[in-house]
Amino acid sequence: MNAILFKKGHVENISNTFVVLKNDEDKEVNVNKIVYTVWDMCKGVHFDDLLMAIALGSRDEADRLRSSLEHLINELHASKLLDIVR
Repeated sequence: MNAILFKKGHVENISNTFVVLKNDEDKEVNVNKIVYTVWDMCKGVHFDDLLMAIALGSRDEADRLRSSLEHLINELHASKLLDIVR
């Protein structure tokens, strides 16, 4: 994915087990803390840089994580919590 990622919306609530994100249309989306962390990292970051940061943090290979991260990014975009600039 050749794209720059920008988070949208804001945090509505944080608990011990999940985070409530609210998009610009006031729709709430419950996410786990891993998804929240990925969303929060999207501050004008290039997809490949995000992938490498996550791979380093998880000690997993970037190629193994790529499809899962692409799926997550597309889900956040569909929920209007992320802009993808190509």
